[in-house]
Amino acid sequence: YDTYPTRHAQVAASILAHTAPALVLNAGDVVERGGWCEETAEFGWGPEYFLPGRELFARTPAFIAIGNHEYGPSGDPANYQEYFSFPENGSSDPITEDLWYSFDYASAHFVMIDSAYYEVGGNFAPGSEQYQWLLGDLSASEATWKFAVFHHPPYARSTYVRPPLEEYLVPLLRRYGVQAVFCGHTHFYERSRARGIHYIVTGGGGAPLYALGDPSLNPYS
Repeated sequence: YDTYPTRHAQVAASILAHTAPALVLNAGDVVERGGWCEETAEFGWGPEYFLPGRELFARTPAFIAIGNHEYGPSGDPANYQEYFSFPENGSSDPITEDLWYSFDYASAHFVMIDSAYYEVGGNFAPGSEQYQWLLGDLSASEATWKFAVFHHPPYARSTYVRPPLEEYLVPLLRRYGVQAVFCGHTHFYERSRARGIHYIVTGGGGAPLYALGDPSLNPYS
């Protein structure tokens, strides 16, 4: 599987060249493998993420919503948790620490959700820890703008097997006035509007791009 860290570097350089961002949001899959890469006998974190973006990251805080690749082949996000430290207002369990969290900037509230948790046997159904956290977090926020970031898009012109985001999480986002959602996972750019929320898929940071699938796969595109 190929990754393109030079494209990651170009994206980071373009951001710095055209604006002075207060923060950067990333929808996950920042590396191909979150754990040890047996094929190359090295970690991918330096060559694929930190080095290509070093000029940007030296100036700007980056907030990540974990993707399935950060979990690694074994389903263990330990490297991700070691390399990053995010607001400690999400999970109270050390095993899932930093995997979901929220923060405010100016008049905006951001919720960073772990949709990849579902792929490794976790759960975000009603009653689960992450669901109850999101419910409490969104209901308590009085911010003018509310944004959600998570890895798997609930709407996309792609045939990938979706976690039950539309069933479990989207109703909470609608109920508490989230205006826009940013996702990755599918390697293309797509915008959708479903029941008052804008959904932006931006999965072209440093991996091979996919072709958009049949329009019938996403009536909101």
